[in-house]
Order: sequence, then C-alpha cells, then structure tokens
Amino acid sequence: VSQFTLIEMPLGGTLSRVGEETEGMFRLTVPAVQIFDLRVEPVLVCKVTQETYPHPCVQIESTDCKLDGSPFVQSLHKYYDFHVKTQFTWEEGQVPAISSFSDIKVLLDPPPPFSFFPKEVLEATGNFVMDASCKALQRTFVQNLANDYRKWCVDAEYRRRRATPK
Repeated sequence: VSQFTLIEMPLGGTLSRVGEETEGMFRLTVPAVQIFDLRVEPVLVCKVTQETYPHPCVQIESTDCKLDGSPFVQSLHKYYDFHVKTQFTWEEGQVPAISSFSDIKVLLDPPPPFSFFPKEVLEATGNFVMDASCKALQRTFVQNLANDYRKWCVDAEYRRRRATPK
C-alpha cells in the first residue's frame, strides 16, 4: 500500500505520504480545473487500507478535503463537506483485471451568487464535473498501476528498488 506513492498520478495530480510515522495516510492533490475565472484544486487526505474479507481489495477513504485554487474557491471551505471512498479489486486467472468503484458524497450549502441558481442546475453541474473527473483519474491510475505491476513482475532490479525504503 505504501508504494502507491510511486505510481504516476494522472493529469498532473500528486500522491504523497502524510508524515513518516503515519502508516497508510496519503495526501492526494487532484489536478486543477479552470472554469472561467475560477480555479479549483481539491486536496484530500486519505487513509489507504488493504482488506482481505470478504475478498481482497484496497480501499482509499478521505479523512479531510480542502479546496485550493482561486481566492473565491478557497473562501468556500465552510460551505461544503466532501467524502470519497474508492475500492480497487482484482481478479487473477486467464484474464487478470483490476476494477475500481468510487462513492462520492458532497454536502453543499451554496453561498451567493450560487444560492440564486436552482438546486437541480447546481447538482447536475456538480455531478457532471465530479463524474468526469473521477472517471478520468481512475482510468489512468488503474492503467498506470497495471503497467507498474507488469514491470514489477519481469524486472528483478525494479522490484529491488521498489522494496528499498526511501
């Protein structure tokens, strides 16, 4: 699990450990999104755990979320609560596969000027942006993870370097 930080993150995102003593805690910086004059760059602190029951998986669950970006976006901190849980599963056999599933919950009390828009418009826009971003990030991350695993399987020197703590 700790070697996830060695996987290249898609679209310029970053993944880093939170402290040396904190096992399984990571900071994920999602690539910035620019909408007109608003720049939004979510930063999440996540706990990563490896589960074995009822089937093997890796779970990533947010413990904190902050929106960086333009000053207006940064001022929104008290208006939202964001929680994400992603699960990676894999199948071995004839056709090995890695799958991912995410559950994202956003509670929002929109401040003006957004509070003047119909709730349905805000939800539809937010859902579209979240869905598109999540799919792009997960698809690329899973591809990078699979490529890393393929290299790890056939390259003894690569395995040795990965096993050596930095």
